[in-house]
Amino acid sequence: PLLLALIPSRHEINLKDQIYSENKIASYGSQLIEIVVSLFIARRMGTLVSFIGFKGHYEFILQLLVIFLFIVVMPFITDGNTLGGKLIKIQLILPTNRKFLGLFYRFIIIVFPSVLTQTNNYMNHHLSENIYLLALQIFITLFSLLVVFLYTVLIIKNWIRKRPEVFLNRYSNTAFKRK
Repeated sequence: PLLLALIPSRHEINLKDQIYSENKIASYGSQLIEIVVSLFIARRMGTLVSFIGFKGHYEFILQLLVIFLFIVVMPFITDGNTLGGKLIKIQLILPTNRKFLGLFYRFIIIVFPSVLTQTNNYMNHHLSENIYLLALQIFITLFSLLVVFLYTVLIIKNWIRKRPEVFLNRYSNTAFKRK
């Protein structure tokens, strides 16, 4: 009986389904899956290009380039279609004005934790006795941990509050609809 209080009634489920069906809004989970799938494929392709063309060098830069192509250029050219969106059948709704800028903001928000982490990894590979450099390394480490923590908290908090879009889509003024 205690667990039954946590399960929504059939009427509540039908109401929620009706809202998503009429507006063709992509669910919060499908938007997260789109980001994860797009990033996964883009990173693997960037790594592949790095190993084939550059013998493993410039891996992170090539990954960023491929992510930029998948997250910004592809939706701009194909009117909101991303590779992850194609796989889970959702489409990006671009703002009417400044489409490229909205996609670019989305790209920056998505890759910001990765860039911080990569910067941190790079700095930690270079040992130094300079106190200022060590302080900078500690600051970047703590800052990247804070950013990853905040992203995680925002995603979970918005999911619990049942927001219709992921924070990075909301801040970049983009949305998703089901096809």
